[in-house]
Amino acid sequence: MSLSSFGKTSSASEEKNSTPPVESIQKTEPTQKAKLGKKSTAKVGKTATLNIQVTRAQQRWLQNTAQDIRDNNDGPVPGPQRVYPVHLIQAAIDLLRTQDIVWDEIKDVEGLKDALNL
Repeated sequence: MSLSSFGKTSSASEEKNSTPPVESIQKTEPTQKAKLGKKSTAKVGKTATLNIQVTRAQQRWLQNTAQDIRDNNDGPVPGPQRVYPVHLIQAAIDLLRTQDIVWDEIKDVEGLKDALNL
């Protein structure tokens, strides 16, 4: 397509020629999808945004704890190495994953807290 024809609609004869006839389309067998177990994990390094609701007290605790950790350093710390509340949440997720809990048996928040001895 040239720039002079940009934005123009094609004629009916051009559209007929641009789509291959159904007979010429090669039929393929559906590919088998890999079966993922319940323990599959996302690729390391890829991040996803997660919005969570926490109480104000939890939010303050996360902020204060992250600030305390940053204050433990004598000098300036490069940005990527600074600890923020998100890092505490990520560590908590990693900690949950290492627990010896049968996740199929957890039915509610109370059951989760009991399993974690909270």
